[in-house]
Amino acid sequence: MPGPVPALDYATPRQPRNYARMLLVTIGTVFVCSVVFGLGGAALGLIMGLVSPGYYRTVFQNSDPNFSPAAVGFGLGLAEGAAIGVPAGLVLVFILVWREVRLAQATGSAR
Repeated sequence: MPGPVPALDYATPRQPRNYARMLLVTIGTVFVCSVVFGLGGAALGLIMGLVSPGYYRTVFQNSDPNFSPAAVGFGLGLAEGAAIGVPAGLVLVFILVWREVRLAQATGSAR
């Protein structure tokens, strides 16, 4: 047996949705995820370049005496982390939008 139907409050007008704000929050969320993942990847790449410099020398087979495994690790980690941060941010935005839609449907305030 379904639960009671929520009463509609016609006396209180719905607040208009601020689409510009929602767009900024979405872009900001993706940007922050990209930055956070990029910084995490840069830190891990730098640590890997410092702890195991032979790894990058082997992968790139570089015999240049000025080759810096720490710098390569930092750069690759930053790029790869930022590249992973964008889809992670998009997934986070999708989950948050899905949650908002479900909550709006449950309270009867969906448009």
